[in-house]
This record gives sequence, C-alpha cells and structure tokens, in this order.
Amino acid sequence: MKFRKDFVTNSSSSSYICDICDREECGYDLSLSDIYMNECENGHVFCQDHMTFDTFTVDSFKKAVENDRWLDSSLKEKIRYSDESLETLIDMVKKECDNYSIPAFMCPICSFNSVSMSDVEKYKSAKLRQTDEAIKKEIKEKFDCYDDFKKYIDSRMREVK
Repeated sequence: MKFRKDFVTNSSSSSYICDICDREECGYDLSLSDIYMNECENGHVFCQDHMTFDTFTVDSFKKAVENDRWLDSSLKEKIRYSDESLETLIDMVKKECDNYSIPAFMCPICSFNSVSMSDVEKYKSAKLRQTDEAIKKEIKEKFDCYDDFKKYIDSRMREVK
C-alpha cells in the first residue's frame, strides 16, 4: 500500500450545516449523500430525517409535483397517471433528484414544517424594522457591560414564559 506524505493538491474540503438542527459535518471530498443531508432548490441544507411527508395525500403530492417548475415533464406525466402509493411516488421524485436539487415542496423549511434560525432572525429584524447593524448599535448604547445585557435578556425571557 502506498502512503502519500506530501501535500495533496487535488483534494477538497467540504463543510455542511443543517439549517434546522445545526448538525455540522465536514471532511475531504465529502458530499451531501455521504452524510445523509439534502439541499433544496432554494439553498436550504437539511438532514434527510427532517423530511416528512405526513401532510401529503397522494392527490396533494401529485398536485405539488405538477406545479413544480423544475421537475422533468416526463416524470410529472409518469406520476400524474400512476396508481402507486404515496411512498412510491415520493421515492420516484427522490430518485430523479440528487441530494443537491430537492424540490421546494419537499423541503421542510420551504414547506414551513420547520423554520430555520436564520429565518427567525430575519423575521425579528423585519418585525422590529431595524437592521442587524442598528440593533448592534442600540445594544452598545444601552448596556455598559455584558452582564447588564445578559440580565436584561434573562428578565425579558422570564416575561415571555
């Protein structure tokens, strides 16, 4: 067996973080399928076990496939006339897509089965009508030290509960 002792120039490092549970995986020449993750057409990366289809019926799944703008027309037609179970229809779409091109209707974030923390933060900023920079500035102006900031946050969180 040969062992390489010098720098390898053609290897590549990859890192993926689940947008739902924050599970992080990294390694050389790593693909999403190696770590049981997917990426949807909108760029959300998520663990495969976050994909749930309990909100679908056969008819609603067929309608979602029909309305998808990226799926191949021959696959759409095959599913439209299929008498297969929901699980089989789901498998048909999964086989057609690789781990990097899951349709939005199958993504737990796009379908609002889950909400990513980055989207929660964006929503908070939009709801407050302030940018992250404006919020940072307010924090710096309002608090003299981190302990004061932490006490404020803790007291507000107790009010929320």
